[in-house]
Amino acid sequence: MPDQIPYLPYVLSAFIGVGLAAAAGFRVFLPMFAVSLASYFQWIPTHESFEWLSSLPALITTELPL
Repeated sequence: MPDQIPYLPYVLSAFIGVGLAAAAGFRVFLPMFAVSLASYFQWIPTHESFEWLSSLPALITTELPL
């Protein structure tokens, strides 16, 4: 059956690529979202150079990874 579908390797490669990108994306965006959320609600203190992380635009941006 797989021999009858000539484009199967391309489809599988696309699915694997999307899956790996999603897994890597969660590892990048989820910790940043957690820190942004915690600093927005002032559960953790932030240094003055990271004050931008506790703003509402930063919270919305880190919540919606593109």
